[in-house]
Amino acid sequence: MKFTKTVSSTAVGLIIVLMAAISMPAFTQSTGRDRMKNIDREQQVDRDRDRSRDRDRVYDRDYTKDRNRLRDQSMDGKGGKIYGFGLMTQEERNVYRQRIKNAKTKKERNEIREEHRKEMRERAREKGITFSTGN
Repeated sequence: MKFTKTVSSTAVGLIIVLMAAISMPAFTQSTGRDRMKNIDREQQVDRDRDRSRDRDRVYDRDYTKDRNRLRDQSMDGKGGKIYGFGLMTQEERNVYRQRIKNAKTKKERNEIREEHRKEMRERAREKGITFSTGN
């Protein structure tokens, strides 16, 4: 009886060891596949982050270009701003500058500016353009 018990125990132990040995390569392959999936996932995240960064750079560059273009359109060419600059001809700008220059008082200059703003708002409305409230 003792011999049978020892053989049974040994057989069970041997079966367990063989099962473990057989399943080990499958476990290792599974772990390797999981590792590769994680690496692929990390690489995809990096690619997405790079695309997002590139898109942001393009947006920032375009935004800056548009902002500079709009600023240049609003400048009178002599360092001062003229409201509605882009809606005026060169001759109108020159006349406006001359009127401001010839005004005798600050009150007169402010009246000229307000009259000019009304004209530019009306012109913009006719063309379907809106100005920001800060102007």
